[in-house]
Amino acid sequence: MEHDLFELDIGVYSRPCFGERVNGDWAYVTNEGEWYFIAIIDGIGHGKNANLIARSAKDVLTKHWSVDLSQTIKLLDEKLSTTDGAAGAVAVLNIKTGVLNYMGVGNTIFLKTGTTSERLYSVEGMIGGRSRKPRQQNLMIKKKDVLFFCTDGISYNKKLKELENLKSPSASVLAKNIVLSFGSEFDDATCIVIKTGYES
Repeated sequence: MEHDLFELDIGVYSRPCFGERVNGDWAYVTNEGEWYFIAIIDGIGHGKNANLIARSAKDVLTKHWSVDLSQTIKLLDEKLSTTDGAAGAVAVLNIKTGVLNYMGVGNTIFLKTGTTSERLYSVEGMIGGRSRKPRQQNLMIKKKDVLFFCTDGISYNKKLKELENLKSPSASVLAKNIVLSFGSEFDDATCIVIKTGYES
């Protein structure tokens, strides 16, 4: 049985740590056939060094992402092994089956609200440095679910839980509201919001 997830409303909002001109976070969503690839990267620290790490991750993920998430993480780990490392998460969503696969390392946040509320967890450590081996986690995504990918510049707390369920005119507005409301002044902050079964 196929799921009607094709109409996705996708919003991304990211801003650097206050006082910094460049961002050490990076977010990416792309589509190829029935697959959507989602990535969020948080270079260790902030400022120019973190930005260079994020740009190195971007170079790998925009060119070499795969539905095989373990291979994607492996390539990313190799690329960042000469840097201070990064927290990060990658996911693929199949819009025909509704299955989302996720792998994460470090302090990244994934939440799903809608038909059910779920949180997926990243393993401790960092990409490009020491970490536990990440394991793939899977979720069935249904029409009217909302997906949130955040870096740890976003405070995961009770107030954020309340904001998850707010009716928003668009994923872009919701992503911006989350960063502006719950982003730390002392860290880069990034949020990806994906609303499934979106009706324009």
